[in-house]
Amino acid sequence: MNDLVHHERLSGPRGERVLVRRGARRRRTVSITRRDGDIVVAIPASFSARQERDWARKMVDQMVAREARAPREAQRWRADEDGTRGQ
Repeated sequence: MNDLVHHERLSGPRGERVLVRRGARRRRTVSITRRDGDIVVAIPASFSARQERDWARKMVDQMVAREARAPREAQRWRADEDGTRGQ
């Protein structure tokens, strides 16, 4: 994990560390994953400190929203499989 930098001013929804990985080969895309209990945001190496801060916050917010939706969507899929949805 030596290529990861701890983002001091931001933490995950459950207090996880937010780590930023800058990639020279990454040009435009930003991604977020969980690894070993931490949240890892991958950004282009060309991003400024401000872009890093803004994108890290945006991606953590998106992950929180996506994970909040996940249980409801799983419940909806189970209802579809049981044939109970829409009745």
